[in-house]
Amino acid sequence: MEQPTYRLFDEQLPPLYSGRALRICTFFLPPLGVVMALVNAGRSRRLDLRPKILIATVIYIAAYLLVSYIRFRFFPPESQRALRVLVLAINYALGLYFENLFAPVLEAHLDAGGRLASAWLPALIILGLLAVLVIVLLLTGGSAVAPR
Repeated sequence: MEQPTYRLFDEQLPPLYSGRALRICTFFLPPLGVVMALVNAGRSRRLDLRPKILIATVIYIAAYLLVSYIRFRFFPPESQRALRVLVLAINYALGLYFENLFAPVLEAHLDAGGRLASAWLPALIILGLLAVLVIVLLLTGGSAVAPR
């Protein structure tokens, strides 16, 4: 009786999130982007990327806390809106890092016949949280964000 031979790519490769999906989701909701990056690392069996993702996340949190501290400690309330752009830039930088980190992994994955994961679920999570935020703002008259 002949032994069956197994090749690495006989089984269907699990889908990975695209770099663009990582960047966009990280910009709007950084914790979701981190989870998506960790899922990509696990599905691609590139466990060497997990420490890089976690280190980037720790650096992101430190930068976010530093900007928040500076914003609330040294700037008057009327000028704090301008500093929110810096927070968005930090979000974008983390998403761009994830996109570049996974570029060679995604290229090899697609060359091997892999496919991309749907970004609908992360998009629905972001839209759902945005809807909750809008509802809270409407019900509180905006006082939940900026006390009068």
